[in-house]
Amino acid sequence: MVSSDTRSVGDLEQRVEAFVATDPEAMSADDRARLTDALVALADAYGGRGEFDAEAEAIARLDRLYRAADGDDADIHLANALANATSVRGRDDLYETAIDPNRLEEYREQITELYHRRPDPAIAAPLARATAETIHANGKADRRDRIDALLDRLESVYDDHPEPDIAASLLRAYAHAELYLGSPASDGGGSDLDPEPGHGGEGPTRVGRAEALFSDHPDGEVAAGLAGVLAGRTNADAKDADVAAIEDRIGRIEALADRYPAQEESIVRWLPVATANAARAGFETAEPGRVDHWASETVAHHEGLSTPSSATWAAVATFFAARASFFDGDVAAGEERLERLEALERRYDNPVFAHWLGRAMFDAARCYVETDRPERARSMVDSLAEFAVVLDAVDV
Repeated sequence: MVSSDTRSVGDLEQRVEAFVATDPEAMSADDRARLTDALVALADAYGGRGEFDAEAEAIARLDRLYRAADGDDADIHLANALANATSVRGRDDLYETAIDPNRLEEYREQITELYHRRPDPAIAAPLARATAETIHANGKADRRDRIDALLDRLESVYDDHPEPDIAASLLRAYAHAELYLGSPASDGGGSDLDPEPGHGGEGPTRVGRAEALFSDHPDGEVAAGLAGVLAGRTNADAKDADVAAIEDRIGRIEALADRYPAQEESIVRWLPVATANAARAGFETAEPGRVDHWASETVAHHEGLSTPSSATWAAVATFFAARASFFDGDVAAGEERLERLEALERRYDNPVFAHWLGRAMFDAARCYVETDRPERARSMVDSLAEFAVVLDAVDV
């Protein structure tokens, strides 16, 4: 959830400080409501700026208000503030290089406690949202062994409260499970509705479950979640070198964006995942035209989105386009893509960009040898050796 509150941090701080000397139990219901509203917005604002200690302090004040309140839905406001604090996608730039899933998990557990006291849909919704975000955080932190258990909990919440907003959170969780857990390569005869390996052979794949949920809740936010599941599944498709399947999923995502224009941004943000995987699969099937096309599409999507996540997928696609060019002996095209990778590596701190750049530099050196450019080959090898020292220093 992206905050739509337009009040400045300074204004919110003034509103909160106006009540600093007042005991929560002595406040009128109207004063408690005004303070609660300001604290929820202020906590989110602090978190969006990476001021996590200040965010935690604001949430602690909300918790004190909740404990002093008597039936004025303070628990719902607290649950939403806690869910906001688990946001990963909405704070993509803050988590470019590192994330602490434990902090997010603690907030999710606090919502779970609130839910156990009051198993209401109004608290189930932020619990579902926080669980989906915690799955994302664990994936980013390479703690993939924690994802399945969180998925099971989220599915239980949906079973008890089959509401569209909870379905949307469940689909976002499925999307991240596809990205970080993937699925074993298919045997060529399966479909999205076949039993899924790794889940006891029972029930449909995550894509099949996502399609069923979308059929039950043809809602824009649910559609955005379905787009994520479709995009995430292209990781497995790329391992199978199934370009046609990826292109079908790209078409489906684009159709969802057309059908739900109000959710277009949330839907198209998944396209770089799918188009980068299409470029990768095109390389594996030795189709340079497809590689070029989908690499260009990925770069175009990144230029429109300009997020650390879209940049990562632009780097993936650009690497495979560069590799295809160097393998084909097209030095000029390969060097142009190498320059794009260099620009991305300079722009972003995440060492994943150095990884893709280093691999492309190796391909360039090999191409120079094979095309009888010994001086350029030696220069690239020297640059690669210097780059390897840098990579070793940052432990890529």
